[in-house]
Amino acid sequence: MLCVDMGASSTIPLLHTVNTRTDPPRSVLGEDDELYLEYRFVKSAFPYLAQDNYTRELNQGKLPGVVLENEYLIASFAPTMGGKLWSLYDKVAGRELLFANPVARPAYLAVRNAWCSGGVEWNCGIRGHTPLTCDTLFTATLTGDQGEPILRMYEYERIRGVVYQMDFSLPSGSRVLIARMRVVNPS
Repeated sequence: MLCVDMGASSTIPLLHTVNTRTDPPRSVLGEDDELYLEYRFVKSAFPYLAQDNYTRELNQGKLPGVVLENEYLIASFAPTMGGKLWSLYDKVAGRELLFANPVARPAYLAVRNAWCSGGVEWNCGIRGHTPLTCDTLFTATLTGDQGEPILRMYEYERIRGVVYQMDFSLPSGSRVLIARMRVVNPS
């Protein structure tokens, strides 16, 4: 696969404003109804550092991945890209179900700068791509009650102060990828 060098995170914290908008959210209900319409907006990505030291030069490389497979589907995940579901291949139809980007080349499109197109991104916490979209998530493999492999990816999201966990499985005979998301607020 063609990849770029992501480089180290910047040494400068992100203090500038992100997620600017011109129109406030509207609702017929009020904030007393616990809508929390403003909650999704943050002033900056602090305490995260910018991911802006990547190059644009493509080189042949490997994107570390984890694969789940059964008789119907092949699901490929990229834990170093925020746990993105990079590819979902239908073995029966003989085709890719997602846009599986043939290159891993970030661009300035996320709250910390770096973001890669393709696949399915799992966002948690704020609007405008998770701050961990190009970070490596903690990754583990487990065994389910029926003996099926389970892929678990998790991380502590520092802006919201929550742990989010994503469990994926492809049990034998399943025509769907099972995804279980969990957010834990330790406060």
